[in-house]
Amino acid sequence: MKKFVTLIYILLFVCTVNKCFAAPNIICSIKPVNSLVAAITEGVTTPELIIPGKVSPHNFQLKPSIIKKLNNAALIIWVGQDLESSLAKVITNHSNNTKVLTLSKIDKLVRHSIRGNGCHGHDHKHEHGHTHNHNHSHDDPHLWLSIDNMIVFVETLNETLINLDKENSETYKANTIRTVKKLEKLKLDISSKLKHSKKSFLVLHDSLQYFEKEFQLNGKGAIKYNPSLPSSAKSIIEISNRIKSENISCIYKEPQHSDKLINTVASTSKNIKLLKIDPLGAHLDDNQELYFKLINNIASKIQDCS
Repeated sequence: MKKFVTLIYILLFVCTVNKCFAAPNIICSIKPVNSLVAAITEGVTTPELIIPGKVSPHNFQLKPSIIKKLNNAALIIWVGQDLESSLAKVITNHSNNTKVLTLSKIDKLVRHSIRGNGCHGHDHKHEHGHTHNHNHSHDDPHLWLSIDNMIVFVETLNETLINLDKENSETYKANTIRTVKKLEKLKLDISSKLKHSKKSFLVLHDSLQYFEKEFQLNGKGAIKYNPSLPSSAKSIIEISNRIKSENISCIYKEPQHSDKLINTVASTSKNIKLLKIDPLGAHLDDNQELYFKLINNIASKIQDCS
């Protein structure tokens, strides 16, 4: 009996030293979010990504294996139903044992309204205590392309993780402090990099608004509100007229969408530079450095519009 009790004590000691307590199982929807979650959970657990970067989150199709993963998760992190609409039903009906962190519902994020083709909306901040219905909202869901927003996100994530897993709270806190400093430096570096970028440009769909406004760029909105829908001859003529009247220098393609419309428009316009910009990091490795590489890559592509 004494040997058995001694063995139990030894196992408990070893388990404490090696942190044998089960780390939280975390599921993330998109690559940029997954990257920063990996930075905050380093040394504790590795989040699992469910939407590949080459797939538009707007059109992502759920498989039974992914539904099972979502149902078994300790924490699900997504942007919200205005971006990953296919996840909404599963997440709404999640198990009581599963926590959900919805980026679009975090207070004190900078938010911009969805813009129509070439029409700029207004922007505003949501403060604590402000009531707003985010179901089918008029907010642009590409929130991760504001570095300021992602600083708020990682600080909120830190609080969420500590409530979920107090055992590793000191690790989460240290990782958050380090990551916030890196994000602050990233913003300073990008601001310096883009201070002379003044050329007018269009994107296929309105994914860059947060980046444009954070760095005071001369983006003129999107060619198409929904790039998955077909374009009429009339709309192509209207886009061509916009390119001339707004003195557009560049149009940006995206790897998640077909190039057909942009190529057609470009063929009707002279001196237009076609470039590819990736708001999701489709070809970047899924790790904690992805977000920083993603933002730097976007900045470099903006610089190329000269």
